[in-house]
Amino acid sequence: TTYNQYYQLGADFKKVYNAVHAFDASVNWNVLMNSMEYDAGTGYNTANDFYKTLNNVTSASRRYFGYHQVWNLWNMHARAHYIYNRQLAAGISLTADASSASGPDAPQIQLYPALQLSWMAHNGALRASKLIDKLILRGELFQSGNSRFSSSLSKYHYINKVFRELSGIVRAGIPNTEIVPERTTTLEFGADVSLAGHRIDLTLDWYHSRNTNLIMPVSVSSAFGVNYLYDNVASTSNTGMEAGIQVAVVRTRDFQWNAGVSVAANAEKVLSLGGQNDLVLEMEDGSAIRTQVGQPLYSFYGYQTKGILKSEEQ
Repeated sequence: TTYNQYYQLGADFKKVYNAVHAFDASVNWNVLMNSMEYDAGTGYNTANDFYKTLNNVTSASRRYFGYHQVWNLWNMHARAHYIYNRQLAAGISLTADASSASGPDAPQIQLYPALQLSWMAHNGALRASKLIDKLILRGELFQSGNSRFSSSLSKYHYINKVFRELSGIVRAGIPNTEIVPERTTTLEFGADVSLAGHRIDLTLDWYHSRNTNLIMPVSVSSAFGVNYLYDNVASTSNTGMEAGIQVAVVRTRDFQWNAGVSVAANAEKVLSLGGQNDLVLEMEDGSAIRTQVGQPLYSFYGYQTKGILKSEEQ
């Protein structure tokens, strides 16, 4: 069963003064409430289909499982944008998030600022150019967060256990009451260019982001009764670029055909694992993935083969 609610309230302001100074501002409040519940059970009694309900199964075989995930988010976003003479633009924004997935002992409100700058050269220094129809140079520094993780990481949850002939539920795992959302800080520069009467459009972007407070499993003492708990211990970095070109091959009054191509590259690296050098996670099918400092997240991990045995002598 899934139950969702969403509420939004906002206000906007726009004003141009003397055809030179353009202001644009807005404030928005958002509330999201999400609840997902799944319940199931299994068991056996005799080798026939006469008894078909869990009331008739043996206690030792009774299993029941499921989950009840609740995720609520309060969000406020405020921004202000200014353009001078259609040439220079600057913007600033602030986002505040409060998520129910955060630990009860952690700060409940997380702040994410952002700053944008851009120069529209085609409206100023290149206004008289016959070759360049548009040239926008832009830069942005911003932070964002990820709070879409299970609330069971910060709060107790329950699982089914069978002791002799008694089936019941017990607390599972050790909650981290100080866990917080993951955070990403990104610096980005880009350019947008149009040539030949807007028949050729070029875009180029470069970015570098640093991801902190990443949630990873951390080994703990066997005295806790579990092998690990989750904590904000890891950090990674991403550096990449994206480039694209689009050409209006045919452009008439009634028909237009565009062709384009884009290319992207990204380099990811693990910076820290909270004092650990590597982390190996084994899957149910026997495969494993490895996260190691200096390497990308979740690399495939396994034995290297030397070849195929083709004869008994080998």
